[in-house]
Amino acid sequence: MGYGFTLDDVAFLRSSDGAAAAAEIDRLPLTPASYLADVAKARTLAGDRAPALLETALLRRKATSKVDNPVDWLFTDAALQQATPTPVARHRARRLRGRDVHDVTCSVGVDLAAVSEVAARCVGSDLDPVRLAMARHNLKRPNVILAQADALVPITRDMAVLADPGRRDSSGRRRWRPEDFAPPLGALAEAYRGRDLAVKCAPGIDFDDVPWADEVEVVSLDGAVREACLWTGGLATEAARRATVLRSDGSEWTVTDRADDTCPVTDVREWIIDPDGAVVRAGLVRHYAAAHGLSQLDERIAYLTGPVPPPGIRAFRVLEHGKYSEKTLRSTLAKRGVGRVEILVRGLDIDPNALRPRLKLKGPDEVSVVLTRVGRSPVAIVCEAVRTDPAG
Repeated sequence: MGYGFTLDDVAFLRSSDGAAAAAEIDRLPLTPASYLADVAKARTLAGDRAPALLETALLRRKATSKVDNPVDWLFTDAALQQATPTPVARHRARRLRGRDVHDVTCSVGVDLAAVSEVAARCVGSDLDPVRLAMARHNLKRPNVILAQADALVPITRDMAVLADPGRRDSSGRRRWRPEDFAPPLGALAEAYRGRDLAVKCAPGIDFDDVPWADEVEVVSLDGAVREACLWTGGLATEAARRATVLRSDGSEWTVTDRADDTCPVTDVREWIIDPDGAVVRAGLVRHYAAAHGLSQLDERIAYLTGPVPPPGIRAFRVLEHGKYSEKTLRSTLAKRGVGRVEILVRGLDIDPNALRPRLKLKGPDEVSVVLTRVGRSPVAIVCEAVRTDPAG
């Protein structure tokens, strides 16, 4: 749990005195080793304001991975955790270009900042008065109006709607249900029935649970799956499912269920490809394989194989492969003088961290090992990891 900001805290942080105090606190190292001394120094400098200032300094440092130049931004811990990284937010905002947009769960304004760069007019609303006060500080833009409102009670008409509902405690479940969100996804869809709607949600949701979504887009950034976006009406394309892969260098590509999915199942070939998580989560492994002349090792497993890997990915050149047993793998790695190994697993109940020390690795070389299942047989594929040329 982060520090609980109050409206008084926000008013102070927005003032000239607050800005000066925040700049002073930001000069402290705030490392694990220095933190106790830093807290004492902050209390000397700022008295009762120290907790809010310390939390603000720490959150701004964390925000560099999500927000461009967050030096003057205000956050709560929970708001920052849920905030969309800027490249993903800007990608989503493209479909809203030139539109009038209402962000009905605007929080501190991270998504709305990206939308306001391309939209004609924007309204942001939230029930939390503290987050709304922070958004007023963060979004000093002439095309943005902010208001306190319940996301399930429409206060605008004829505007595209953007929503990023909060996540309730999922009690450790790997799959999210529509009712795990606040407000629930079904209630949002009902409240804005007939409106063009975009709902950001966790990628772990079962897409069959949101039949009202005309298109589901799963987005990854630099290899990490970040979100699923549920599009309706005029914001959706002809595709029912889409995977979009973004990179921090600005490159990107996409694959949809409109593409050919003709994909054979073959034995292990020269390369193993582990598709991006967005492709896997969107259920588009076969479509991706067909686009790049690849095949599957097993119809139920996402690993692909082929003679040539796709451009601009981390692929695995096959060195040798065979039926998996721990004893055989240990012997194989010993013969190769392997002292470091990356273990990738799909389709088998194997914990790489538990397996690694049992392999008794020793030697100068490093390999990657893919452990998977082909039919009912466990298979071990010893590989060399290679970053392929982006130009192909």
